[in-house]
Amino acid sequence: MQEQNITAGEPKRSTFKVVGGTDSGISISYENDPETNLSEAQMSDMTRNELQAHLKASKSEVESVASSMRTEMANFRTSYTESFKDISISLNNISAKSDATEKRLTQAQWIISLVISVCAVMLSIVIFFSNKSANKPAPPQQPNVVVNTIPQTSTPPAITPEK
Repeated sequence: MQEQNITAGEPKRSTFKVVGGTDSGISISYENDPETNLSEAQMSDMTRNELQAHLKASKSEVESVASSMRTEMANFRTSYTESFKDISISLNNISAKSDATEKRLTQAQWIISLVISVCAVMLSIVIFFSNKSANKPAPPQQPNVVVNTIPQTSTPPAITPEK
């Protein structure tokens, strides 16, 4: 197998940063740092085996970082799940208390309405009977009987002249 050399300019030192990760893999960011460029002489001192050893070391370091990030993410997921459970329980308690308060208020409204209605009915009954007893009509009086009779015609007394 023939080794291919690809050269695209001056060799530069590059750094890799772990940007994020998931359970299935990690994301790596590639950065070129112009201040840390190596000259050709420095690059040629490194053999292929040394480069592979450095790559393996970097890979194992990245894997350990990714593993620790997975552990931290799992811990965080567990903690926020527990927090959400606590919040959910608190909200359910508040909801139950508000429902109970609402039921009590509804009962109080019905009781007050019932008391007002009973008072109004009793007041109406009292007023009705007091008016009935106060407005008793007096016993009917016998009307004066007026009899119109025609006077009998009798002869009028004679009028005598006076002397």
